Order: sequence, then C-alpha cells, then structure tokens
Amino acid sequence: MHEWTAVLEAKTPMDHNPYEPPSSPAETPRTRPIRWLVWSGVICLVLAALCFAATVLGMLVTFSAIGRSPTVSAEQVARGISIAMLPAAAVVPLGVVGILLLVLGLVFRRRVVRQERLDRRQ
Repeated sequence: MHEWTAVLEAKTPMDHNPYEPPSSPAETPRTRPIRWLVWSGVICLVLAALCFAATVLGMLVTFSAIGRSPTVSAEQVARGISIAMLPAAAVVPLGVVGILLLVLGLVFRRRVVRQERLDRRQ
C-alpha cells in the first residue's frame, strides 16, 4: 500500500480546469463574426422574403382577375396560379441557405488580431 500512496502523491493536479470560465476578460480572446457569411445569410433571407411577397402579390392579382371575369376557364385559373407560384419555389431554398449562412457566420468567429498586427508593424 505504501507504493500506491507514493505514486498518488507524485502526480500533480492540473493547473487550469478547461471547463471553468476564465477569471478575467483579458484571458478570453476577442472575436468577431465572419462578416461575409453573415451578410450573405441576410441577403438570402431578404431575397426569400421578396419571393414570398411576389407569390402573395401574384395570387392576389390572379384571384382579382378571376373575380372580375364572368366566365373563367379552369385553364386560365391554373395558368395564373402556376405563374404566381414560381417565386414560391425559391423561398424555401433561399430561407434554408440564409439561415445556415447566418448561423455559421455567428458561430465560427475570427479572432480580432488588430493589436497583434500593430505590434508587428512597430
């Protein structure tokens, strides 16, 4: 038993717990989002919103034309609805890509290395 106590005493504890938050803000590196990912995500989401608005507007125009006409064939209704639904096909892919780019841009952050660059120049 004496051998085991010598082995246990010889081991040193960890100096720093990796799961413990830093004690001061100076220990945490400054980061910022990757801007091109964030802006690409915002642009995709804006385009998805515009496609959705175009779909709603196209449906309103189609149904108002149906309401004004006394005789409407099924072919005219189908043609108007199919044209109005074209932008709707782009809403889901643009929305998914936009959300993914936005999240990736905010999650994967770059270290701010301005001070390090200034020190190298001097």
